[in-house]
Amino acid sequence: MKEIILDYVKNVTKEKDLDYLFKNLNSQYIADKFKIKRNTVSQYLNEAASKDLVKINTRPVLFLHREEFIKRFFYLSKQSYSSIQELLSEENQNIQIHEDIFQNIVGYNGSLKRPIEQMSSSILYPDNSLPILLHGPSGSGKSYLAGLMHQFAIHNHILAPDAPFNIFNCAQYANNPELLSSNLFGHSKGAFTGAVCDTKGILAASDGGILFLDEVHRLNFENQEKLFIFLDKGIFRKVGENAVWQKANVRIIMATTEDIHSSFLDTFIRRIPVIVTLPSLEDRGKEEKLQLLSLFFYRESKVLKKRVLISRQVISLLLSSAFKGNAGGLLSVVKYTCAKAYSHSRSNECICVKISDLPEPVIASASFEHGSETDFQEKKTHNSKIILKLLLEKKKILYSNYVMDSGKIANSNTRKGNDIE
Repeated sequence: MKEIILDYVKNVTKEKDLDYLFKNLNSQYIADKFKIKRNTVSQYLNEAASKDLVKINTRPVLFLHREEFIKRFFYLSKQSYSSIQELLSEENQNIQIHEDIFQNIVGYNGSLKRPIEQMSSSILYPDNSLPILLHGPSGSGKSYLAGLMHQFAIHNHILAPDAPFNIFNCAQYANNPELLSSNLFGHSKGAFTGAVCDTKGILAASDGGILFLDEVHRLNFENQEKLFIFLDKGIFRKVGENAVWQKANVRIIMATTEDIHSSFLDTFIRRIPVIVTLPSLEDRGKEEKLQLLSLFFYRESKVLKKRVLISRQVISLLLSSAFKGNAGGLLSVVKYTCAKAYSHSRSNECICVKISDLPEPVIASASFEHGSETDFQEKKTHNSKIILKLLLEKKKILYSNYVMDSGKIANSNTRKGNDIE
């Protein structure tokens, strides 16, 4: 019965909102639900309060499942709180910590708010953090966020300032599982032809830091089992070593673009308590897409050391286009476009980016997607209104060395009697 009670607390913490938790996760409510004595329930809950549960000393006393609460809401630094207010104050402390590292990320308070909260709470979790699996399309920012979590861990004194952050792309060795295993876990002398000495893998090299396993779905089932043992017990064996277990203190962040349930063993997935889904660029909305465009063009202006002017039509077309590589694909288009615009205006004080500077596939796809020229002009006018509205609301996206000002461009073109394109 004790396990049933604890599973109930875990599942309720996992599924219900805070109001429900603070109202119903007490011994009397649970005793009534399962029709057993309140004293018995209270004993079970108090015994678990030193490990799996968090205790709030209100009247009645409340109990929450700590791991599930941290995954869903925010990090909890203690096992016991004197009041609900004391527990909720932890969220404000977390927000301040988040802002120090994440406040400049596009989407921090929008589409990426939930993913960042999940990841940071997992990093703060005691005993080597919680393993994290990032799931999202190519170019959605998985490796970028993993790197930020390394900074976050150092900033919060979870990792040493010189703690390693290593990246291992499983796809590089997908056709040779033994070589993959050797590079990941290491190998002993004589393990295979050419193994002339003991060699440690990237897992051991990441001791005391974070290992980011990209394209982790490319691990075959045997290597998933090996990694599962490490996630579960913190131990692993080198290739060719059957007697000695190795230990490493490593926080694991993984990433995949594939369907989780069809690409991994059930036992492997069950050992990953935090699965974070990242949105595609299109799912992030036009406001965030415009902010990304602003950021990318600004970075290029710093590289080129020139002021960059982007026509309203270019921004409109980019906002309307879908990019196969998501944010990464958009960045590549911006780099190409600025390079082409720079090539024919190197001697000018500023660079004027026109539609003709965009990659041909982007122009072609836009024409195909919008149909007739009239359709495109209507779409362009609609997007121009959105751009002007966002530029007025988000003044912070205008930079001293970078202008994305549709109004100025339009006024200048009106005086000249033609469009910048």
